Amino acid sequence: MNDMIEIIGGDNIRLAFAELNINAKFTYKSNHLPFPVEVWEISIDDFKILCDYPDEKWKDEWGWWRQGHCIYHGNIYNYYAVNGKMMYGYEPNREENYKTKPYLDFYKYLLDVHHVSTFYNFCYFAFSLADDNKMKVSEFLKEYQP
Repeated sequence: MNDMIEIIGGDNIRLAFAELNINAKFTYKSNHLPFPVEVWEISIDDFKILCDYPDEKWKDEWGWWRQGHCIYHGNIYNYYAVNGKMMYGYEPNREENYKTKPYLDFYKYLLDVHHVSTFYNFCYFAFSLADDNKMKVSEFLKEYQP
């Protein structure tokens, strides 16, 4: 599995895979978010194809994809109850008057604790927290974002 990389993409990313001849393994999808989210595993070579593909040639109908970490990566501070399970997470800015509480899902944690709601931030936090919780992204999202 060392030669595989996870990416998060929108629900049309499979169109890009087909046209670019990328062999991808589908591992997770959520229908409970305001934006489409799918997790895929691809080889390092196929990841390089995605990274090197020119922006001006990327087709709108292919949607989007992300792979990367947020600025908090590696700085776990607290346990949070998310989807009825304990998750290591990042605390909000210290200036905020914040008390921890249970969260319905990962997205609600992001909204309430970090005030982020875009798919960009969702992806970056998912990659970072999955790594910091010693999980694959697909495992992390299955656990905390059903």
